Amino acid sequence: MRIYFRKIWRSIALSFPILYIFLSKKHILYVVGGIFLFFCILDILRLHIKEWNNIFLKVFSCILREKEKKSLSSTTIFLGVIFVSFALFPKPISILVISICVIGDIFSSIIGTKYGKIKILANRTLEGTISFFISAFLTALVFNNFLHLKFNTIVLASVFSSLVELISPLILIDDNISVPLLTGGVVWLLR
Repeated sequence: MRIYFRKIWRSIALSFPILYIFLSKKHILYVVGGIFLFFCILDILRLHIKEWNNIFLKVFSCILREKEKKSLSSTTIFLGVIFVSFALFPKPISILVISICVIGDIFSSIIGTKYGKIKILANRTLEGTISFFISAFLTALVFNNFLHLKFNTIVLASVFSSLVELISPLILIDDNISVPLLTGGVVWLLR
């Protein structure tokens, strides 16, 4: 059940690329940066004040992984990645890669966990990887109504992000960091 709560929570992050469609880079960086700063302060306080951490863990136990109980939350880390992506990459590419990361992660995790039978690497399944690709591709097509990217850019982003998500356990970089940043870099260089 925890996986569903985590994915519902993660889907809120899709609001940032949608908002960025209508805002300037400067304004979206203020919004994401402010929220990121708030979550950083919250994490630092809860990690240094035991009582706050106990309250935090009770409230958010349905979305936290075990490793997040004594470190920065994945939400804080992902907000930092969104900020870096928006700051670093051109607007269409950053919107594309964050959208792909959010939707692809949700579908690959749920499908891979529930229906995944064919293990590929570490805890990754063929079914999860295929669902990541399909959802990434469809997400890119939908967002392309606003982004006006070339079709080959959409295919490249979908394929590359699926591969990065698949090999993330091997390269020892959290997929919430590796997928948007590596995909954004490759798409930016090869567009």
